[in-house]
Amino acid sequence: MEGTSKKDVNSLVETLINDAAARNGKLLFIKYSNTFTIKFEDVLVATTDNEFAVQTLYHEFKPGMMQAAYAPLMDWIGALYKRYFSDIDYATFLSDCDVYPLHINVFKTYFECGTCRRVETIVRNEAEYEHRQFIADLIKIFNTIADVVPILMIFDNLQYCERSLLVFLEKLTHTSTEKRFSVLADFNEKYEVDEYIQNMWDVFSRRIETKNMMLYWEFDSMIVSDNRHIPFVPDKAFFGVYLIMLNNMINTLCLEQALMYFEVIRQTLESGNMFVTAKERYIFYNIYGNAFFLHGDYDEAIEMSEVMRGVYITNKDLHEINYEYNFNELACLANIYKRNEA
Repeated sequence: MEGTSKKDVNSLVETLINDAAARNGKLLFIKYSNTFTIKFEDVLVATTDNEFAVQTLYHEFKPGMMQAAYAPLMDWIGALYKRYFSDIDYATFLSDCDVYPLHINVFKTYFECGTCRRVETIVRNEAEYEHRQFIADLIKIFNTIADVVPILMIFDNLQYCERSLLVFLEKLTHTSTEKRFSVLADFNEKYEVDEYIQNMWDVFSRRIETKNMMLYWEFDSMIVSDNRHIPFVPDKAFFGVYLIMLNNMINTLCLEQALMYFEVIRQTLESGNMFVTAKERYIFYNIYGNAFFLHGDYDEAIEMSEVMRGVYITNKDLHEINYEYNFNELACLANIYKRNEA
């Protein structure tokens, strides 16, 4: 789209509301190079008393913190279920959305307790397929909800999002993808995104521009902001929360995102800047090793099994059969797949 002067963001929101009401599935991404933002109060003004009763979902991304798998989509779904579908149980709702059977319990347990649990473990050779299925599941769930109430998603500061959400949005840009909800997002083109997501971000930016889904927002006066990448810094107080979030990423196949966070936390642990219990350290390396394995990084998975073995040997509190089984299983599977794929 052509560049535009500064206008009231309400007009854009109102246009997207009309598209959402019609279930047209329109996408609009606003690119800027200063301090533009879609403020929540502006969204409220634009959506208050709209004649179509569109359900507006707003999220402001912030840098420097661990983000959940596909954030904020899973939490949005949980809230929408409680508001519009609470007369049926989670499993029935997810089945009605045509969710992939192996993923029903993953969604269900997340909505119930915030932890994704699987009935069956992920098979390495099916990891990529399951990832595509999970993206498809998210889209099907929002399409089902949109049949009941029109949906407009608004993402502020999209440059701070993680790879899992970007994959979801990229899938929506394909004309072959059925979508009955609309999306409005803004992002700062000058911000230095994390290295692990850079290639994906470049592809995504080119795609939305080619698809005429991007609007460049120009200002008469430039306000320079700090565009340097703001990294995630682990905090010992939240280590237990990190373990849950990392486990959720693996069970929902956000492997690249999980591996990025794992490496940051590992460096912090091994530098001596964060102290955790032996059990917490063991669980961390166990989840880390499984992420490597599912990603096809077998040598790294074997390395993690050896680290787990070391933690196990030097801590009597871990001398239980389950702990010994975990690192042996990881090492065996990684070696088997490594030989088979050589």
